[in-house]
Amino acid sequence: MDKRDYDLKSVQNTLRILSYFGEAGLPELSIMDLQEATGLSKSTIFRNLRALCSFGFLERSEETSKYRLGLKVVQLASYKIDTLEIRTESIPVLTLLQSRLATSISLCELQGTDVIRVVLIKNNILISENSHSIYRLPAYCSSPGKCLLSSLSGSEIDKLYEGYEFVRYTENSITNLHDLKNELKKIREQGYSINNGEQESYTRSIAVPIYGYRGNIIASISAGMNEELFTPQKQEECLKELQNASVIISQKMGWQD
Repeated sequence: MDKRDYDLKSVQNTLRILSYFGEAGLPELSIMDLQEATGLSKSTIFRNLRALCSFGFLERSEETSKYRLGLKVVQLASYKIDTLEIRTESIPVLTLLQSRLATSISLCELQGTDVIRVVLIKNNILISENSHSIYRLPAYCSSPGKCLLSSLSGSEIDKLYEGYEFVRYTENSITNLHDLKNELKKIREQGYSINNGEQESYTRSIAVPIYGYRGNIIASISAGMNEELFTPQKQEECLKELQNASVIISQKMGWQD
């Protein structure tokens, strides 16, 4: 067995062990329980348990010496549920918003240094993105992306963009970490973000955050249009309507002002 086959087998064993915690229907499992269920050796099970615990997917009870699901699993499940819920809860609100503003309306989430679009409503047509046709672009050059990045601390931004190469798409693109952090500081203070032709010179957009029940930013919604339509009056109108929609969706997600 070469190294690639060995690595694949190790990953498969790890996933088998983790999956059994969901199938067993028990709060805690011992190494013996897992050996009987998976047929793996004690040494293999122990090695994989140690790895799963180190990443927070499992926890070891000091009282029973057994293992249980860790906070990382809860966090991932919560994220998945929130994603499905926010999509369902936001669509009626965003559909009405699109008819009022007559602009493209997007619901976006942050994924690393990229922003991904979950929902797009354009010309009264709902386009719900899926894993096979997901729309993504660098967060630093989009209004929903910058809005989401503004929820991160300075140290989190430093870590996220360590070694990152900024691309100058247009003359308005942010091209370094220092300028990005200054932009995010401004966004935190004013409560919204603007894309001033930073990825495509002829487009403009404005975005506001969506809050979860813990008061954290979980998504952003934006209105986008061509440059000539983005007048000061239109910007003011979009901001007001977006903020109203944000309150409604955030409250549906359990947020309390």
